[in-house]
Amino acid sequence: RFSYRADRTADTPEQTPPMTSKHVGIKLQRGGSVRLETPGGGGYGDPLQRDMEAVVSDVRLGYISETAARDHYGVAIASDGSADVDATTALRADMRTASGDA
Repeated sequence: RFSYRADRTADTPEQTPPMTSKHVGIKLQRGGSVRLETPGGGGYGDPLQRDMEAVVSDVRLGYISETAARDHYGVAIASDGSADVDATTALRADMRTASGDA
């Protein structure tokens, strides 16, 4: 959902008028702001089955941290920023055992 405001009087999405996908010609003044809200969710599928390279890409793009890659996806990041395949395989096996899914 998009919303916008030309001044600083609205602080919540409920106070800002909705912005349709076809709305054009919005002029912002200095100090104005645009707010973009997108849905988030719990994800799709088992995070330990997510492709290692997709997780590495998320780290490179700043979507997740190296800590999140390790703790949530079981992906160990090497010092050069690539996936450490052997460490990832071992980490994921340990995480599956700890969760009872081994």
